[in-house]
Amino acid sequence: MTPEQICAALRDKGSSQVKIASELGVSQVLISRVINRANVSDRIMRAIADKIRRPVQKIFPEYYLSAPKNSRSKAFGPKPRPRKAE
Repeated sequence: MTPEQICAALRDKGSSQVKIASELGVSQVLISRVINRANVSDRIMRAIADKIRRPVQKIFPEYYLSAPKNSRSKAFGPKPRPRKAE
């Protein structure tokens, strides 16, 4: 999601950067920097995702790997071959 989409989603859910900052005990500037990808904070990204009720992987896909789409995914390497009995 773009920073504009994230801010719009927060507004739609009745939240804001200021509310999230207050709940987490951080500055609103830090929340803004995370939304704009200038800073990285797992805790803040997950709080934003919780507020807008979307998976963190959909909001910040560049920082989180998505689950493999199927068991043939190359992300986890080739499947081991069974050994032949000797």
